Amino acid sequence: MHAHTGNKMTQLTIRLPDRLKRQMRRFRDVNWSEVMRKAIESRILLEVSRRQEDRRVMVKAARRQDEIAKIIS
Repeated sequence: MHAHTGNKMTQLTIRLPDRLKRQMRRFRDVNWSEVMRKAIESRILLEVSRRQEDRRVMVKAARRQDEIAKIIS
């Protein structure tokens, strides 16, 4: 049973080196689709977090620039 039951799923094709595919075959009991879904979800969370932090830094820098502009004007 998938944790994503009820959600529409889209098929994604990836290219792997032959060596990696051979290694994956050694672990036939692993649900590689689920592994990839979780890896992609984790990466998305990381990227969202980075962008939010970037935005916070940019806002802080803009506020600091405004403060400096007030001081020198």
